[in-house]
Amino acid sequence: MKMIRWTFTLLIAALMMSCSTYRNANDTGKGAIIGGGSGAAAGAVIGGGTGAIIGGAVGAGAGAVIGNEKQKRKDERRRVKEANNQNL
Repeated sequence: MKMIRWTFTLLIAALMMSCSTYRNANDTGKGAIIGGGSGAAAGAVIGGGTGAIIGGAVGAGAGAVIGNEKQKRKDERRRVKEANNQNL
């Protein structure tokens, strides 16, 4: 039963992570992928029984959103720094 639960949780996490969009070459969605995977794993561990599946799905979604936002901010800081270096 645990194997089925983990398989289902990983499947949901993979499906949710595949929904991240790629905006350009610099912003590859790494944050969403890492955040989604981490959130799914954490949600599956915290939940028990059916809660593990729901926790994994919610964790994957929340982790993907948070990771994507963090990656966007990191990319924006890098772009600003590069622009400032070019203006010198």
